[in-house]
Amino acid sequence: MPDIKCDIIIPVWNEPELTRKCIEAIEKNTSLGYRIVLVDNASSSETASYLKGLSRVTLIRNDENIGFPKAVNQGIALSNAPYLCILNNDTEVYKGWLSEMIDIAEANPDIGILNPASNNLGLHKPLEGFSGKWIEMSSCIGFCMLIKREVVRKIGKLDEIYSPGNFEDSDFSRRAAKAGY
Repeated sequence: MPDIKCDIIIPVWNEPELTRKCIEAIEKNTSLGYRIVLVDNASSSETASYLKGLSRVTLIRNDENIGFPKAVNQGIALSNAPYLCILNNDTEVYKGWLSEMIDIAEANPDIGILNPASNNLGLHKPLEGFSGKWIEMSSCIGFCMLIKREVVRKIGKLDEIYSPGNFEDSDFSRRAAKAGY
């Protein structure tokens, strides 16, 4: 595998089948060097057993469900790649997803955080015609957020005041915008 370009941080609370599909989609559709960091928020024994059996991931196991922002921050603390991606475990990615986002980020120094185009209707087919295109939005959504390492250095991690979860992605996006991204 090439050098690690991105740490993919996936908080998990149960849902082993969704997590399996998510990981398989990453492995099938990602050509850049990456590392998967799973943060298990005290899942059931079935999910915990499945996660322990994965040899191709870095696993953080919490004894209690600490919520989304705190779990993501645990992954960020472990991360050292130039990019990190916060990814929900119910997300399935498609061919070229990560390289497309990183290409856009590298071509645009002012962009600090990106979301991919999404077919949020569950159609499970790639969206076509969006390659290389982007639009500025007021905030990114945490289902799949690519973040430049420099943004975390400048503004810090997710604000844990939003635990167990909701609006931490909007807050992070707005702090990044205030920092010039």
